[in-house]
Amino acid sequence: RMDICDDPDTPNIVATFELPGVKISDMSISLKPGRLEIRGHRLSRYRSDSVRHPSLRTSEGDCAALDSSKMTRTRFFPYRELRYGPFRRVIRLPQGVENLLLLLLLSDGLLAVSWPRLQCTDPEPVVTEPYTSFVRSNLAREGHCDPQ
Repeated sequence: RMDICDDPDTPNIVATFELPGVKISDMSISLKPGRLEIRGHRLSRYRSDSVRHPSLRTSEGDCAALDSSKMTRTRFFPYRELRYGPFRRVIRLPQGVENLLLLLLLSDGLLAVSWPRLQCTDPEPVVTEPYTSFVRSNLAREGHCDPQ
């Protein structure tokens, strides 16, 4: 999961990703034109193979000695909500963000990625009064002529 904070009062935009249990060595972060890509792998704390435990009965139904060669059981999880395995997340970035502009911080299971707020390359056109009105009003303010 992720949050993006775009506060106009700050110079940077910050994306925060939840990555509990993921080490920086288990992920890769790449910047491609117009997008940021985060890939990685979250490992379970528990191995996925079977766990050995004492079996109380043999196939004949007799009580068995603690023979470790016959002691297997699959691990049991009454609730399994955490997700493990590979992950990938891509977010769109404004044109002009470069690798040198990204700031990364992984702390307490949160990855914060920030980049500077960029000025628009195509500013909105400024609508002005017609030139003659502008000149006439400025001259009148300066006392050079009376507006008609």
